[in-house]
Amino acid sequence: DLLTRHKVLVADFLEQNYDTIFEDYEKLLQSENYVTKRQSLKLLGELILDRHNFAIMTKYISKPENLKLMMNLLRDKSPNIQFEAFHVFK
Repeated sequence: DLLTRHKVLVADFLEQNYDTIFEDYEKLLQSENYVTKRQSLKLLGELILDRHNFAIMTKYISKPENLKLMMNLLRDKSPNIQFEAFHVFK
């Protein structure tokens, strides 16, 4: 809730701490736990599609390893994971 309500503050924080945050966030996206993976994808989609986080979105999608991760998540056995990955990917 904090990450989606205080958008300007969160955008500044994410920009300043991008490498540290997304290095750890990748572990959540690759989790074996379904709920962890799905909720992490859903939050990532909400964050990068928000106009306040345009710089974060640009940085995230410019990295080939993130693109590869999303493409692999599009092939997940769960349709819900595929759906959430699609929203990040688009």
